[in-house]
Amino acid sequence: MSTLAPSTLFSENTYRNATRMESDQMRTLDKTLCRHAFDDAVVATARLAAFSTSRSLKAIGHGGYYTISADLCKKDLLIAAISVRKLSEITSTSSALKNKSVRFLENKTQQKLASSISVWDLIGNIIHGVELEIIKDIGMFLFASTDPLRAMNSTDEIDAAVIIKSDKFDRRAFKLNDLISHINTYIEEANDEMAKHRIFLGSG
Repeated sequence: MSTLAPSTLFSENTYRNATRMESDQMRTLDKTLCRHAFDDAVVATARLAAFSTSRSLKAIGHGGYYTISADLCKKDLLIAAISVRKLSEITSTSSALKNKSVRFLENKTQQKLASSISVWDLIGNIIHGVELEIIKDIGMFLFASTDPLRAMNSTDEIDAAVIIKSDKFDRRAFKLNDLISHINTYIEEANDEMAKHRIFLGSG
């Protein structure tokens, strides 16, 4: 019969239970699923960053490639959203995304609306959005409907902005770089969490 004090027994039992729970969590974290979600998120983020920050897409001339590049950006944005969300669910790190926010680009009619959105909610709206538009070419954005020739000849570009419409809100815009930055930070945080479970994927 144990002669330990009840408080000592309680502490030991608590420690054993916590250790057992931690061990169970480590066994249930699937390395293959982590690898797929992690790799997809990193590759999509890299492609988004290359598109968003470029300043000379039109330097090689006019052509269908320019429209296709924006379409590929939409595809990568969806892949990034889906893979980051999956990674957060696998590793139970969704709170890290909920604690980060992206500011909307406001116009005068939207000043009374929410000025920002959590990365978690924004990812959900990207996945379930009904409209997704990429703004990169200033000329096309400003003059496409009023001066098509000027729009076509414009070579001015900006860091990409995204206009999204979902069942939660009407058209709202945000800087793609803001979201990319948060996703990049989150990927490192998820990587640290996986390392606790002896899953070492790296981001290099």
